[in-house]
This record gives sequence, C-alpha cells and structure tokens, in this order.
Amino acid sequence: MKKNILHIINSMEPGGAENLLKFQLTCFDSKKYKIHLGFLIGNGTLIEKDWSKSYGIMVMDFSNDGKFHYSSIFKINDYINKNNIDIVHSHLMQSGVLVKLISIFNKNFKSISTRHYGKASKRHRLINKIENVLVNYDYKIICVSKYIKLHMQKLGIQENKLKVIYNGIDLDSYKKLNKIKNDNFTIGTVGRVNAKKGIDTVLRAFEKVLIDYPNLKLNIVGDGPLKEEYIKLSIKLGINENVKFLGYMQPKEVMAEMSKWHLFILASKSEGFGMVLIEAGALGIPIIATRVGAIPEIIKDDYNGYLVDVDSIYQIYKKILYLIHSKNNRKRLSKNGLENVNENFSILKMVEKTEELYEEILQK
Repeated sequence: MKKNILHIINSMEPGGAENLLKFQLTCFDSKKYKIHLGFLIGNGTLIEKDWSKSYGIMVMDFSNDGKFHYSSIFKINDYINKNNIDIVHSHLMQSGVLVKLISIFNKNFKSISTRHYGKASKRHRLINKIENVLVNYDYKIICVSKYIKLHMQKLGIQENKLKVIYNGIDLDSYKKLNKIKNDNFTIGTVGRVNAKKGIDTVLRAFEKVLIDYPNLKLNIVGDGPLKEEYIKLSIKLGINENVKFLGYMQPKEVMAEMSKWHLFILASKSEGFGMVLIEAGALGIPIIATRVGAIPEIIKDDYNGYLVDVDSIYQIYKKILYLIHSKNNRKRLSKNGLENVNENFSILKMVEKTEELYEEILQK
C-alpha cells in the first residue's frame, strides 16, 4: 500500500526553496508514495494547470484567501486525518511551526522538516524563538549542509534526529543547455540583492579590475531591497557602463544567462547552502566564493574554485586577475566543478536519500 506524504511549505510563489521542492516532488517513487503538497500563502503561481495531474500530486491551498493565518492549523489537521497522512514534511519556518504544533496533539503522523538555514537573520522575532522550542517535536530534521547540522546541535538538538542531505539539481537540463560565452569576458553573480550577499564587495573589487581590463562586464541577477542603493554605488564608482542589474529572472532564464559567463562570484557573508554554486558548477563556470557557512562543503579551494575571506575586496580582485590571465586554470576548475556536481549534488541522489529516511521512519 502506498504511503501518504504531505509536504507543506510557506508558499508556492517563485523562490529557491519553492522551485527546488516543486522539482523534487516529481522524482519520488510513485509506486511507494502518494505525494501531497500544501502551501500557506499566495496563489501557488509556480503550479501550472496540469502539473499536479501529470505527476499525480494532490495540491492543497491552506491559506486564508492567499494570506497566512494561524487558523490554517485546523485545515491542515483535518486534511492529515482525512487522507491518512503518514509523514508531514515541512519546509521553511511558518509551515514548520504549524506542523510541529499539530504533531503535539495528533499522534497519527510523524513530523519531519528540512532546515535550509543556520542562524536566522531575524532571530529576535517571536516566531523564531517559538521555532527553536518546537523543533524538538520533529521526529527527524534534514539539514541541507553539515554547517547547519552543527548549528542545530548547538541549539541542543540530539544528533540522532539530524540527517544531512545536500540539495540537488537536474543534471540533464544543464547538460542540454547550449553554452555560448559572451564576446567580452563576463563575470556574474546571482542572489537576493541584500546586505547578506556582499554585492557591494563585488562591485568594489570589479572597480579595481577595470583599471587593467576596461572592457570587462559584470552581470547581477536578482532583486531585493538594496538594488537601487547598489545601482547608485556603481555610478559613484564610475563602473555603471560595465555593470548590468538584470533583476529577477525565472530559473530557466537564469540558467541561460549564467551559461554565457566566464566567471562566477558569490561574496556572501553567510550561507546555509549556496544552491547557485551547484548551478554554476554544473555549467562549468570557474567560481570565487567566500569561506563562510556551508560554502566550503561545495567549493574546495584550488580544486573547483577559490575561497576568499568575507568582505575582502583585495582577495576577490586578485583572484579575478589570476583567472583572467590563466585559461588553463579556468579549464581545470571547470572540469573539477562538473565532476563535483555529478558525484555529490544530483536531484536523484537527494530524493534517494530522502526516501531512505522516509523508510526508516515508516518502519519504526
């Protein structure tokens, strides 16, 4: 008999965790599991009309007319009981809090969650403090990196509750992509345009590189609260003619854009995983990234990329110059990056390890 697995996430609007979950759900063994998907906010714009039918996935809108409300806890509990849900797998904070609250009173299912981040940027909020208490009610917690596992242990979570499963990507879609580089040497970065991503550091390092290579281009994909501030900074630095702020792009558009780049930089000040590093690796782009959070689990220094210190304009500048000069090193990093992603970060491996965890829980 198939086991019923309900995944709950805050929303199914465009976003990294949301896109990853959508693709992940299509890879589970349909002979073993009946997959259900619920969301708490928005209209589920990521879910196309025939997507759920094509993959046999039941989709439920648990929101309150598109808005989050704690009363959704009753809708979710009713759904769990009516559909004989065996495991509820929550993703992100609000969904995790509701599921764990339900699990305190409803013992008919096992609660597990995926932890995508270490320290919350707004950990002073009441909901963050509530989550840190309720996380103990999860039967198992999937940590997307060893860095996050260590953070959870510091919070007092028992190690036997924690399981590291790296995020993965659909390798075939990257292999099929037509990778034609821009005529001018192009550096790129992808991410939410906020203080955490260190885009100001990239801009200042790029300013120094332009002194020697005035035709270089820097493309920045993503949107966020500091976009206008960084546009003004590029003007102040006198580099705005060489910098493009491309804004938010759909995943396939991001892939196509990245495939044109010669070098990728991620200058994050903190990073729970760094999905974009896997994507850059799958595209064979040499990488410069900060030595922080989970990044060293993906990037091995001088093997598939170069690691630099947080906020180090000079180190980024020097590594960019080095890679511009050394085509052989770019090829070496590219080759090793592809091998690393193929061996460790496929979506099929991610789903396989998740299914193994489900089986362990169901057998108990």
